[in-house]
Amino acid sequence: PRGEQRADRALGPEFVDDDPVLPPGARLFEFQVGEVRDGGGDNLNPEILWEGVRAALTAAQIPLDRVTLALDDQYLTGDPGPLAADLAELRLDGVGLCLDLTDLGRACLEALILLRPERVRLDGAITEGIANSRIRRATTGRFVRICQALGVEVIARREPPEERRVLLELGVRRFDA
Repeated sequence: PRGEQRADRALGPEFVDDDPVLPPGARLFEFQVGEVRDGGGDNLNPEILWEGVRAALTAAQIPLDRVTLALDDQYLTGDPGPLAADLAELRLDGVGLCLDLTDLGRACLEALILLRPERVRLDGAITEGIANSRIRRATTGRFVRICQALGVEVIARREPPEERRVLLELGVRRFDA
């Protein structure tokens, strides 16, 4: 562990059963994490986070290889190397990784390469207006091709039909809410 570790709010699962994207019989747990910091800085501390998540999943009898950790790109600032090391135990336990991206900048590309997620989810900030923007279409298309080359599934939000058509042309095959 690096520095002083603390959790400003207790971790606790909240079972959510009204998500329209879930297949029948699937369960979604949302964890209210609050601020989980490492040494008082702005970095996510997976050790603190994972203790609460692991306990909740064990209590709910959910196998860890059925879990995907969605990591918001706000945690992808700076060098993703230490984060990759911190997430290594989770990955060895079979936990999948999804990067939730709001932009396609350098930090996201580095994280894609170093963290090796199974999937990335493109936020509406990336896909909104893609049907009418050559630049947005070209940038997103390049990113999707990089993901395909790395074997990473790309997921986009449900979009209006004209934007969905463009995303399908670019290689996005999965959409969610």
